[in-house]
Amino acid sequence: MDSSSSFTQENALSFDVEHWHEAALLKQSTCNPTDYIEDSVSKVLRILDRHEVKATFFILGEVAKEHPELVSTIQSEGHELGSHGHVHESVSSFTPESFRENLERSAEAIKDASGVCPTGFRAPNFSITSETAWAFEVLAESEYRYDSSVFPMSTPLYGVSSGPRHPYEVRTDRPFDATPVITSADAKDGELTEIPLAVAGRRVPIPIAGVSMDEYYPLPLWSGGFVGSTSGGSQRRYISIRGSLILTSLPRLQGLTRE
Repeated sequence: MDSSSSFTQENALSFDVEHWHEAALLKQSTCNPTDYIEDSVSKVLRILDRHEVKATFFILGEVAKEHPELVSTIQSEGHELGSHGHVHESVSSFTPESFRENLERSAEAIKDASGVCPTGFRAPNFSITSETAWAFEVLAESEYRYDSSVFPMSTPLYGVSSGPRHPYEVRTDRPFDATPVITSADAKDGELTEIPLAVAGRRVPIPIAGVSMDEYYPLPLWSGGFVGSTSGGSQRRYISIRGSLILTSLPRLQGLTRE
């Protein structure tokens, strides 16, 4: 591919569909939580419809079993369904055998709810790292064709500091070595493609996707990072998963009001 050629950059929007209390920072400290997932997803679907935008929804298998009508609605409105695993556990909690079973259970639950088999996967907590790189081999042997679990910078919770920022074909012997940039048209059957999460900034990487990033950054900082990462820079056309959000409608504390 001639690097001097002109390319149009592609940006892809995705959402992780899980219960708010499944987040790594909340899981051990929440008792008897209220389920808001149907209301939260419905709000997002209305916004996407209003702006005529399609997205990928990485669905937790347990959610697909609990809310099959919701998963069917997402699919019927033209959005892509991906797998977020069957249970919201980091990849490090599995063996290769149990991880394979987890993938199969998730795909089965999503297919039962929607009639569609997912071809994309995102690990809970972005937990495919150098310590769990064996997961790529399991994914490559499965029916999944792409993964979007690599966070290409280090954070206190997850990340691969040397991870490429563009989509690439995964080589299981060197899973974080970037091959040439590939586009949606370049992806080949039978090969596993990695689509890393979005990171802005050249000298100092700034995460603009992920749990703490898109929920706790001030809006001007988050939107500035988003615009900066999607304009200028490389001429190459590539896919980036943008805005990986946990869909929540968190309860407010009594006595507190928003001015």
